[in-house]
Amino acid sequence: MNRHLFNFQLSAGHLQDLNFSVIDGQHRINAAYLAVCILRENDPNAEWEIPAEIFLDLDKKGDAPRRQAQIFIDVNYNQKKVDRSLVADLFPTARGSDASTKPERAQDLGRKLMLETGPLVGMIQIPGIKFGVKDVVTLATLNKAVEAVLDDLDHAKIETLDEQAEFLSLCLEAWFEATGRKEEVIGTGLLDPDNVAYQGRVVVSFLTLIPWCLLKLKTAQIQYISDKTTPFLADLLRGVMRRARLLTNKQFIPKKIFKQEGYLGSGGLARFRDTLWTAAVASKVIGDFSHEELAELASTARAKVRIGLADGN
Repeated sequence: MNRHLFNFQLSAGHLQDLNFSVIDGQHRINAAYLAVCILRENDPNAEWEIPAEIFLDLDKKGDAPRRQAQIFIDVNYNQKKVDRSLVADLFPTARGSDASTKPERAQDLGRKLMLETGPLVGMIQIPGIKFGVKDVVTLATLNKAVEAVLDDLDHAKIETLDEQAEFLSLCLEAWFEATGRKEEVIGTGLLDPDNVAYQGRVVVSFLTLIPWCLLKLKTAQIQYISDKTTPFLADLLRGVMRRARLLTNKQFIPKKIFKQEGYLGSGGLARFRDTLWTAAVASKVIGDFSHEELAELASTARAKVRIGLADGN
């Protein structure tokens, strides 16, 4: 255990015979002290306040640090890791500049989709601060999915931050329109318990279809960003859902059936994603396939879409 003694200046006057030690956080204190020293090169009066938790009447001077050791164990053994979504929202602010890498661009797009543009505004979850709507995709999960399709957007000459955010929002709008469950959340702040259309695994699986969306728009000679984009894609996505047997009474299947179909639990995400891709290029309702067969069909479907996007470029 690292235990360091520090001299403290007390505003109430000088107190003698006090034994101060830092149980944890000494590296942060040292770093803060260095930062203050640098600031004081230009501002001699610069000060920082550092929050701390103070314990009185711990181990006596000269004794083994038993109580301090127990506190150290309790803090570090029982601590809960910060959710990635909680910090993902802060990356653009901390960076203070335009994105220069794909992860940074994805962070910027995720933030716009969460706060400014499209059907997920105010809904994307940031666990830990009670932001968003329960059971809707988290920000970190969304960012990762967006990052995976950035090359496809760039290849289609959808390159600026605003253009990319607008196109993704039009595609997401089409997806939710096609599910028939869009109205189950608007204005309520809650999801119907049977509505899984907004779940992370469902949203990110749809986002893998962005290349397919681009190809369909390209083939139909519809501008990627236009008033026709959402209704055109929504109609096509209804067909995908029908062929994937994901619709019941024109609505996306409820949670119970979603689970029965094997889309939850181990391997569920991959199975759902492969189901969407297989149905996207199929001409009729797809049958029951093993995980291996479905994965192979989905791989073939992706290859067909890639070839289609490459033609004429």
